[in-house]
Amino acid sequence: MPGAAFVFWPPDCESNGLEVTKAVTTFVIFWAILGFATLALALYRKFVSMREDDYLHLSAGEERYIPQQVATFRKIGSIDRWGITMTIVTVVLGLALAGLYLYQAAIRYY
Repeated sequence: MPGAAFVFWPPDCESNGLEVTKAVTTFVIFWAILGFATLALALYRKFVSMREDDYLHLSAGEERYIPQQVATFRKIGSIDRWGITMTIVTVVLGLALAGLYLYQAAIRYY
C-alpha cells in the first residue's frame, strides 16, 4: 500500500515551508484554469466570427440581414471586452507568479 508510509507521520514534524508551497500550487492551478478559460473564449470568438457575414447589407431586399449583423457585431464586441480583460488578468497573474517564484528562489539560495 503506497500511502501507508504517511499513516504514522509524527505530529511534531515541521513542514519547512509546505504551507507556502501549497499556496503557490493553488495559485498556479488557478492561473492555469484562467489561461485555459481565456483560450476557450478566443476559440468561441473564432466560431462566432466564422458565422459573421462580411458584407454590409443595405439594399431594399436585404433588410432582414441587418438585425442579424447587428446582433453578431454586439456579441463579438462583448466577447472582445471579456477577452481583453481576461488576457490582461492572466498576464498580470503570470508575472506575479514568476516574481513570486524568483523571490522564493532568491530567499532560498542567497
